[in-house]
Amino acid sequence: MQDFLVVLAAIWAVMGISAAMYDMVAKINSGALEYSNAIAFFSSMFFRGIIGSMFGPITIIFAYIEKLRRR
Repeated sequence: MQDFLVVLAAIWAVMGISAAMYDMVAKINSGALEYSNAIAFFSSMFFRGIIGSMFGPITIIFAYIEKLRRR
């Protein structure tokens, strides 16, 4: 179960980062990244990136600590 959580968290981190990057590239290519859209764009990127890249590693760390504690 613990190893499953680690794998899940790693996938979650990669998905969050890649979704944010894909969003950024798509918005730059379509020319939608202007000053009026910048705030909404960065907030969406911020939340996606934070959810993916923060909670993923945090979950991995917690799972690892739990694994060490069970030994």
